[in-house]
Amino acid sequence: MKFRWIPLGVGLLSITLLCSHSVVSQKMSEGELLFLKHCASCHEKGGIGKVKGHEKFPPLLGKALKISLEELQAQVRNGRNGRPKMAPIKILQPGDVEKIYCYLQTLKEPGVDSYSPTMEWKEMKDKNIFPSPVPNAPVGKENSPGEKVFNENCLICHGIAGAGREVDGKKYPTLEGAGQRYSKPEFSMLLRKGRNGNPAMPFFGHLSEKDVDAVFEYVKTIVKK
Repeated sequence: MKFRWIPLGVGLLSITLLCSHSVVSQKMSEGELLFLKHCASCHEKGGIGKVKGHEKFPPLLGKALKISLEELQAQVRNGRNGRPKMAPIKILQPGDVEKIYCYLQTLKEPGVDSYSPTMEWKEMKDKNIFPSPVPNAPVGKENSPGEKVFNENCLICHGIAGAGREVDGKKYPTLEGAGQRYSKPEFSMLLRKGRNGNPAMPFFGHLSEKDVDAVFEYVKTIVKK
């Protein structure tokens, strides 16, 4: 497999289903076996990359923080042009790719001991590390409980009505169609676990199940125009 060299902005809802902490060790182990079978011939064991003739197969160290699961799924399914070219790996199922993605998160860049898990939303708020506030944010003018939860927790990154934002070079994507792409359990998992990435998504431990249900119903109303 081969990845884009340009770091990709990874948004809050840009992934189908992240690695649950309760099963992450198993998925990493299975992902390593799949990687060795299908990917190591080009990227070498441990994803360190290799040179074969005039072709350079890049290292994958740290790349899992710069690419979304959907991007990896697409590259595996469709391949990609480039030098060297990556051929589609049709034999791999989406669940297999997710396991490989979990394994790739263990491949650290040189000099990096470990990657910190995502922060809790309240911790990010206390440390004031969110992007700058949205001008003229309609907080307090909500038409539904879900919109209220969204405005109080999600708007600062995803913008008014989930339209997306770009702040200080980081792209926080639109949520248009997210309510149709993700099931309720997937959506709930993402809010409960968060995810690493650039930018990273915090986990929302302070939200009740009622809040999660409400914001999911609101996100379902954010559709492509």
